[in-house]
Amino acid sequence: MSPLPALTIDLIVLAGGRGSRLGGVLKPAVEVAGRTLLSRVLDARPVARHTVVVGPPAAVPAADTPPLAAHPAPSTGAPAPDPNLASPAATTTALTPAAATATPSALIWALEDPPFGGPVAGIAAGLAALEAHGAAHVEVHCEAHGATKVEANVDEPATWLLVLACDLPWGADAARLLVAAASALEEIGEQTDGVHLTDYTGHAQWLAGIYRAPALRAAVDRLGDRVNGASMRNLLSGLKLMGLMDESETGVDVDTWQDVESSTARLTGVPDARPEE
Repeated sequence: MSPLPALTIDLIVLAGGRGSRLGGVLKPAVEVAGRTLLSRVLDARPVARHTVVVGPPAAVPAADTPPLAAHPAPSTGAPAPDPNLASPAATTTALTPAAATATPSALIWALEDPPFGGPVAGIAAGLAALEAHGAAHVEVHCEAHGATKVEANVDEPATWLLVLACDLPWGADAARLLVAAASALEEIGEQTDGVHLTDYTGHAQWLAGIYRAPALRAAVDRLGDRVNGASMRNLLSGLKLMGLMDESETGVDVDTWQDVESSTARLTGVPDARPEE
């Protein structure tokens, strides 16, 4: 039997929301336990070949993270969470060989047009940015001929696309769980179109998911110019998806200042101090 092809994964991080429930602040720049939400999600970069952040220029400083070499196997990139709150399984899931040896490239930035078009428009913008990056021309200095020539970037399209919202403090842990699930699907030859986290209430976390690239691109193409304001349910309708129970709550997101406080407490192990009522 011939060996299975290695997974090729690109990452799309959605960072273009309004942050309405946070009073309109720039959500990617909100700090949880001393680090921005965006920088925490970007700890997932080692599982991906290319990473595109779909967000406004103002979010660029929030992506400023320590060198990747300082995070050889990041679980959250922050002080270790209380083991009673975050399952060790979330931080020890083995990566596929392709993901484990990935060397992340520079971040690619994009923004949906018009801005604040919602997650589907963000995914469409991310896909377009990845396509443009793959087709980009690079100048190669040809010393043998004493000239400069232009050659095409030979990147092949990714086979899987990892999609993460920027408000996931444990997004890197979620990424490893999702990559492991995608790898398992490849091993058994299961033609599921994607895997997403599902919380204990049964709620699907579509913005913590990994999808076969051809299926997700086809879903975006089906919507055409209707991606602006479209729902994730509409985008993913017709796809064969599998929900992965998020037992360790790696898909917990941050929508309110109360969420910021509770996530900080969980990450630092310091109880969330609240005045008694």
